[in-house]
Amino acid sequence: MKCGLNSVKKVLTLCKQTCDPKTIKRRKLQEERIEKLLLQHGIPFDREVYITFRTLDDNEQTCAKIDFIVTWDGIEFLLEIDENQHSDREIVCEVTRMIDVMRVRGEGRYIWLRFNPNCFRVNKVVQKVSRSKREAHLIDVIKNWVWDGQTKIKYMYYDQDTWDEPAKITKTEWFDQIRYLLA
Repeated sequence: MKCGLNSVKKVLTLCKQTCDPKTIKRRKLQEERIEKLLLQHGIPFDREVYITFRTLDDNEQTCAKIDFIVTWDGIEFLLEIDENQHSDREIVCEVTRMIDVMRVRGEGRYIWLRFNPNCFRVNKVVQKVSRSKREAHLIDVIKNWVWDGQTKIKYMYYDQDTWDEPAKITKTEWFDQIRYLLA
C-alpha cells in the first residue's frame, strides 16, 4: 500500500495517521455520524467532493477531497471533520490546501468549517462538551450563519489559549496574515 497524500509526513510509503486501515475506519465513522446528523436536519450536502488542482500551475498537490460541501441559504460550507484537530498534519499544508481549493472554485459565498469531534482544551484544561451539544452547535452555525461578504474559516472545538482563535493557528509565524479569515 502506498500513501497518495502529499501533505502528510510519511514513513516509507505509508503514513500511519492517515493511511492506516484502522485510522481510516475511525475517521469514516466520525464522518458517517455527521452525515446522519445533516440528513436528520434536512441539510443538503455533497460528500467527499473531489477537487482537482490540475489547473493550478504552481501546485505540488494534485487534488483535495472535501468531507462535505453543505449548501444552506446561498452559502457553501466546506465542512471538514478534523479528527484530533488534524494534529498529524502541518497547519501550513492545511491552510495552503484551503487556499488552493478556493483558487480552483473561484468566486462564491464560502465558509470553511473545521469541526473537531474529539477532545480539546482551553487554557490547557480538557473541556467536557457532550457530542450532542457539539453537533447541535454545528447545525446551529450552518443554519444561522449571517453572510458578511467574505470567505471565513471557523475552527470548532480546537485547543485554545486565552484567544478565541485555535492555538494551532495562533502559534504560527504567519498568523497575522490570515487572522482576518477566522470567524
